[in-house]
Amino acid sequence: MAIKKQPRINKTRQLFVDDSIIAESRGTHRTLHQLTKDSDNPIVHCDRPWEGNDIRAYGSIWREPGDGQLRMWYLARPRDLDDRRFFTSVCYATSMDGLHWTKPDLHLCDFWGNTANNVCFQPHWKSDKATGRFDTVSILHDPSESRPLRRYKMMTYQYAVPDKWNPKAAFPSGNYVAFSPDGFHWQEQSKPVFRLDHGIGDCMTLMHDTPRKRYTAFVKILSPEYGFYPKLREKVDDKVQIWDGKKYIFCSGENPVRRLRGISFSDDFVHWTKPKFILPTDKDDPPDIQMYNNTGFLYGNLYLGMAYVYHVDTTGGIDMQLIWSRDGEQWQRAFDRTPILPNGVDERDWDMGCHAMFTNPPIQMGDELWFYYGSQWKRHGGGQVKRHKPLFTGSGTAFGRAKLRLDGFVSLDAGNRTARVTTVPIRLAASALAVNANAAGGEIRAQIVRRGHPLTGFDFKSCEPLTVDRTRHVFRFKGGKIPLGASGSPIRIEFSLKNAQLYSFWTESFAPSNL
Repeated sequence: MAIKKQPRINKTRQLFVDDSIIAESRGTHRTLHQLTKDSDNPIVHCDRPWEGNDIRAYGSIWREPGDGQLRMWYLARPRDLDDRRFFTSVCYATSMDGLHWTKPDLHLCDFWGNTANNVCFQPHWKSDKATGRFDTVSILHDPSESRPLRRYKMMTYQYAVPDKWNPKAAFPSGNYVAFSPDGFHWQEQSKPVFRLDHGIGDCMTLMHDTPRKRYTAFVKILSPEYGFYPKLREKVDDKVQIWDGKKYIFCSGENPVRRLRGISFSDDFVHWTKPKFILPTDKDDPPDIQMYNNTGFLYGNLYLGMAYVYHVDTTGGIDMQLIWSRDGEQWQRAFDRTPILPNGVDERDWDMGCHAMFTNPPIQMGDELWFYYGSQWKRHGGGQVKRHKPLFTGSGTAFGRAKLRLDGFVSLDAGNRTARVTTVPIRLAASALAVNANAAGGEIRAQIVRRGHPLTGFDFKSCEPLTVDRTRHVFRFKGGKIPLGASGSPIRIEFSLKNAQLYSFWTESFAPSNL
């Protein structure tokens, strides 16, 4: 997707997930970097009666700007549907170090006649005959909201047991919105904004699109007209699809509904546009792939997110692929469909089955990005697999943490031969050029080009090279401050790389102390 107008390069990090900022690249290749799972995983597990054996990363984690405390809202989803004492609930936990979590007694909601629990929100439908249940939850913290009672915004997918498929139920199945001043005391709207009987399913996440002053909901669209999903079978009636040497057969006797992703927008969090399809599967996917869910967040010069890729028949698991967008509306999967968060190893790892990511943006901690995810040691819809080592406290599901280098989603890499990367025409907002790069064992230089020629004092020879690994490096030029010209006239930046990885670049105010 080309950038039509000359972008203004300021302190916002410019990433290389796509070629939008690149005019020419010679001798580099793009590398996708996987998240590194924490060795202490899992770090949160089921240990409360109201959690049963099922806690889900259907929720959000936000960091307090004052003391840095991490605040987690997550879903507890006990499976005993016949016991009306059990119900799903939104629960709350906190942590100061991101590793050790506390589940405080909030005394807000009743469970078995006792409010000493960490439950902060329950389904709207509870009676002797029916039990309301959450399937997914997503929460936004919106400090810019002018109405204090709406500083926290939540969307839940709810249905009633046994009236899930009844469109005339008092509370029809669908996505409901709620507001809170503090994340604990919620006021829910009485009617769903999306309904199951209108084809909108359970898996949903939220994104606050602050540049466009709107809210985004990523929703599940159940689409029977998309055709039946394939099941791995032997050849039947000559109906065989060949992919990667494996034989697949489309079986109409199986589940006729295919899971698709949709996107909707709202200016007020109450009135939403009709969802539109995004993230379709294509010829490069195995035919059993379905898009189960996705997240989205602003990062640097674009939007990023994670697609939950459901391998219906090959593994039954759900892993994560990186997705991106330039406008928050048209979403694509990254060039490399290798999972950015792969599943664990069968019959060994706690996260071998199905992943779900907390729906907040990654949390920056120093030079790292922290991601929190939930997983389970069973396949979607399947029973628990045999394990080689005993389970720890609880069973079924748990939460883990994964980390990534700051800006470290994708890099442009060069080997032993010097490579060149040239940007499209850009305008600089500041007079110092900075990069996030790893040049340990190699080097990276930069030069400023205007009208096809390097500026005097700002060519490669005048640039002091980067020869170490740094998440922030400001280039030193013999010419000093980069001249912006009249109104920041357009220039190009050229990078020279050898045995190095370039993750991002941006501009800063020039100051000798920053160099």
